[in-house]
Amino acid sequence: RGALWQEIGDALVLGVTVTLILGTVLRGVSDWVRQSSGRLESGGRRVVLVLGVVLLLPGLLGALSLGLLIFEISQRMGVAPSYSPGPLIGGLCLFLLPRALALHAMLLRNEGHSGLYLAQQMARPAPSSGGTVATWGQAIVWRMRDAGRFWGLAILFWWGYLELTLPELLRPSGMAPAPMRLYNLLHYDHRPGLAAMLAVVLAVPVGLVVLVAGLMQRHRLSGLNRHSSERHSSEMV
Repeated sequence: RGALWQEIGDALVLGVTVTLILGTVLRGVSDWVRQSSGRLESGGRRVVLVLGVVLLLPGLLGALSLGLLIFEISQRMGVAPSYSPGPLIGGLCLFLLPRALALHAMLLRNEGHSGLYLAQQMARPAPSSGGTVATWGQAIVWRMRDAGRFWGLAILFWWGYLELTLPELLRPSGMAPAPMRLYNLLHYDHRPGLAAMLAVVLAVPVGLVVLVAGLMQRHRLSGLNRHSSERHSSEMV
């Protein structure tokens, strides 16, 4: 049991680390694109296009080809995957980058929407409104932008947590992410309790995402209820 929870912890660390890295990269790229829109000349656009293709191509090769390529490059550079988690984390980031960009395009369509700008203006506290308008503005911003960001990161976390091929090829010695080990057990072992282990391995990340989503929802609702009660009290007075 202790080994299983340690393996789940390894998978969680991988999923969270890759999600944070990709989330930060996508946020920076998105901000840079909005600020540089219309400023780049044709030569600059070609450079950006070439860099984008270079960064996306490794992830489009597939996990097996990418893992073998990173393993060979790491060996030649003297950074053996068995001694460092760097090749594994880098490989996961490159592998998930095309999917992350696709999620960004699908879930964050309202990034430049005029309604989002108005909601952001509403979300700024104003003394005359007692904070009620700001709270509702924050709720609208959540629906138009932040919810897409959260669920996009949650999906990336799920993919990073469950990845099998790259951890099998690039994991450091002593690290055995639970999905990878459980996959091997399902194929080459028939010990009792595998179904329960599978349920636990799949339930932990889902429960973590649901817990975080619930805490965020509770925080928003508590803010709305607090400002509503304050407004009601002021009207009664």
